[in-house]
Amino acid sequence: MITYLYKSSCFSTPSFEEFKLFHNNSIKAFKNAKLHSINSPAIRWNNGNFEYFKDGLRHREDGPAAKWSNGKEEWFYKGIKIEADSLSEFKEAVASLPSKR
Repeated sequence: MITYLYKSSCFSTPSFEEFKLFHNNSIKAFKNAKLHSINSPAIRWNNGNFEYFKDGLRHREDGPAAKWSNGKEEWFYKGIKIEADSLSEFKEAVASLPSKR
């Protein structure tokens, strides 16, 4: 069963303004039909994995944008994968991007 949560009420068809999709104990947050969440992961998978998205792109500025249950972390800035092992390495790499899009 798929449940849509929109403005604290459940509907069978969602508005694409903002909603969360609950399916098989996983949660996906959307805004304007794109994966999006500011202060929490946009996707929380039922196996413990999580992914942050902003406007449909993997993105997080204060930690890894994806963390997998095997311990692997992936860092992204506006959809660009950044090779980093720490927040300081990530911030340094982002600062050196040509235009920060």
